Amino acid sequence: SDGATLTTSRNTYQVGATVNIFEKITGDVYAAGSNVSVTGDVGQDVVAAGGNLNFTSKIAGDLRAAGGSLNVSGPVDGDLIFLGGQLNIIPSAVIKGDFIVAGGSVNIGGSMNGNGKIFADEVYVSGTLNKDADIEATRLIIEKNAVVNGKINYKGK
Repeated sequence: SDGATLTTSRNTYQVGATVNIFEKITGDVYAAGSNVSVTGDVGQDVVAAGGNLNFTSKIAGDLRAAGGSLNVSGPVDGDLIFLGGQLNIIPSAVIKGDFIVAGGSVNIGGSMNGNGKIFADEVYVSGTLNKDADIEATRLIIEKNAVVNGKINYKGK
């Protein structure tokens, strides 16, 4: 990171233009920057804000993020809350908890195992929705390889 870092016995707090967290964190992660990347496992929750947010490792708690784009490719054992421009749930990602998303474009390629609410301009589902999802969007596309095991309540904008 090229900014400020504070690490307590369990938690880490980082801010800067570029924030890279490579090491395993046993507690919470709080990060803000133009580019935020977390590649080390996180033992509890993540709270992040920034332009480009990338999470590739396991998050044992909740992921709460706001920013231009969020890419999640690792597992999240808790809930996912995202407010921003574009959300990409990469096919390798598994979100075990519930999810709330408000954004421009939402791409669900991984597995969403909890109940969800999505408010977006465009929603693309090519992965798995294992429980119910309330979706309010201008455009909803469910790809032919998508798996929907719950109920989708859709409302057009």
